[in-house]
Amino acid sequence: MTGLVAAVVAVLGWSVYATLAHGVKGAPVYTVLLWEFVAAAIGTFLVALFLARRAGRPFKTTPRSVAIASVGQFGFNVFFLAALPFAPTTHVNLTAYLWPAMVVLALPLIERTPFRPAAGLGALLGFAGVAVLIWEPGALQRSGEPAGYLLALACGGSWAAYSLLRRFAPDETAPTLAVSFAVCAAGAGATALMRGDALLPSPDVLIAALAIGLIPIALANSAWDVAIRSGESGRAALLSYGVPVLSTALIVAWTELEADLALALGAALVTLGVSLPELVDRRRRGRGRGRMGRPAP
Repeated sequence: MTGLVAAVVAVLGWSVYATLAHGVKGAPVYTVLLWEFVAAAIGTFLVALFLARRAGRPFKTTPRSVAIASVGQFGFNVFFLAALPFAPTTHVNLTAYLWPAMVVLALPLIERTPFRPAAGLGALLGFAGVAVLIWEPGALQRSGEPAGYLLALACGGSWAAYSLLRRFAPDETAPTLAVSFAVCAAGAGATALMRGDALLPSPDVLIAALAIGLIPIALANSAWDVAIRSGESGRAALLSYGVPVLSTALIVAWTELEADLALALGAALVTLGVSLPELVDRRRRGRGRGRMGRPAP
């Protein structure tokens, strides 16, 4: 039960990311990243320290794990924030969530395993959902600037690469994230200084940036780690596929952005596309267990 609750917390935390990010739209990207990662580093460090002491494990990680996490976390967040001025937040959010489709497409190349038709179909549906967002049905008019969608794809690609590279960094997740968030904060601060951006944003941007760091970055990632370690990876994965729809609904509910048929269809296609390979695999495994458990004639 603890693992399932943690998975729900993680999904809810990730779902508010785009809504909170909408609140910093137009603010200096690296200034926002600085305060996001400061909050995330502090929050994750406290959680990691608590979990390590509770389990009797040392608080440790390795440079390779920190490097992989830093690149993945920094890349996802910087590309997401950079895309916001060029496309609607709902579109950026759904486009970035194509990362599971990118993972299942790249996995056969990395593991040298046969390509799964369900993975190809899922990716096709997901990218079709983004195409619906870019070109309104019947009008073929762009709903946003191309740069916004390219940056959102880069955002998803960063997270897909991070997800694939994590297998080469099997260290404890929480300590690794705590250190990597501190590294990201230092990098964002240095970049902001070199660009001449103010390090202290307006109060509303600062509050939104701190909320992003504490909720979707620190809390959600820490909760997800607890869910996976509790043996709830299967149900947690299924719950996570609801993030595109839930996050889109939250953006529409809490911002000035409006829902339309293209947004609803795009969200449905992206969600179906990223979840299809997992659903097909589950059904195949279920059939296999059914055949093995069937009594002999």
